[in-house]
Amino acid sequence: MIFMSNNEKPICYAYVNSITERTALDGSSYKVIGISTSEKAQDGTKKYSSWFCNLIGDARNVANIRPLQKNDNIAIYGIKLTNQSKKDEQTGQWGKAFLNCSISKYVLQENNRPNIEVDSENPF
Repeated sequence: MIFMSNNEKPICYAYVNSITERTALDGSSYKVIGISTSEKAQDGTKKYSSWFCNLIGDARNVANIRPLQKNDNIAIYGIKLTNQSKKDEQTGQWGKAFLNCSISKYVLQENNRPNIEVDSENPF
C-alpha cells in the first residue's frame, strides 16, 4: 500500500472523464470515478494515463456535498494505491494482482488554477 498526501501542493491534477455507479455484493452502491492525468516526457511530448478511482474519507464527504461531474478539473492532494490479489478458496492459488486507486482529498479547479476549496465545512 502506498499513501501519499500533501496539504501544500497538489500531488497531481486530473480531469474527470467518467462517473460510473456500481453495486457492491451487499447491495449498496458506490461510484467509480474515471480520471485522466498527463506528464511531460523528456522530449516534451505529453504522456496520458487513465485511472479508475474510488473516493474515500474527506473526498467522499466533499462529493456528497458537491458531486463530481464529467469534465471537472481537480487537484489531488491525497491518494491511496494498493496492488491486491485474492486467494481462490477452492484451489488455494493466488489470483492476478490488480491496482486499486482511492482519492482521499481533492480540490475543484477552474482551468487548472486553484479555485475555492470545497470541503464539508465550506462547501461553496
